[in-house]
Amino acid sequence: MKLKAAFLISALNVAVLAPAHAEAPRSVDARTFDIAGVKTGMDYDEAVAAAAKNFQVSKSEMKAGYATLNPVTNTKTPLDFSYRKDGVELVVHFEPRVPVDKQRPLAVSLINYEMPWTPANKAAMGQAVVQKYGRQSNYPNDLSLEWCQKPSTNPGMGCSIDMKQAVLNYTGVSIRLYDPAWSDARVEFINQSNARKPSF
Repeated sequence: MKLKAAFLISALNVAVLAPAHAEAPRSVDARTFDIAGVKTGMDYDEAVAAAAKNFQVSKSEMKAGYATLNPVTNTKTPLDFSYRKDGVELVVHFEPRVPVDKQRPLAVSLINYEMPWTPANKAAMGQAVVQKYGRQSNYPNDLSLEWCQKPSTNPGMGCSIDMKQAVLNYTGVSIRLYDPAWSDARVEFINQSNARKPSF
């Protein structure tokens, strides 16, 4: 009987103390973050200027991707640019801006930054991301760090529960910032453009 009572008291202590020690997931709007000076939503020229300033090189060092058809403006524009030096790589991807803005026809939707893999580079990146962006939303997970506005209460799930939100992800020697709002807006624009009334 005494053993049962001791067990119940121990279990109650754990139940009472556990919430006090558990840290709530950190909610943060990843759209406020930048990678190498580039933020989601920036126009092409803004992003090129920001990346060039970050790396302290001329804008001509940013290599434009192939011009492809922009389905919103119906014009050909490069939908990405990249910068590569000494094994470091930055790739910035764009979506057509919706609502349409002729002065700023593109919007950054995805930014990837990667360094060559070495144990020292991995350790340096791990320290740098927390120093720059703060504690990850999926803390204490330290294998794949994620920052988002609506993280899961389960650190193992991280930010994957809401596929509509912007997420900053760090793994090993690479960082990725993606905001799906821009691709979602493009898809909705095309769907609306293709809407027809049945006339049979």
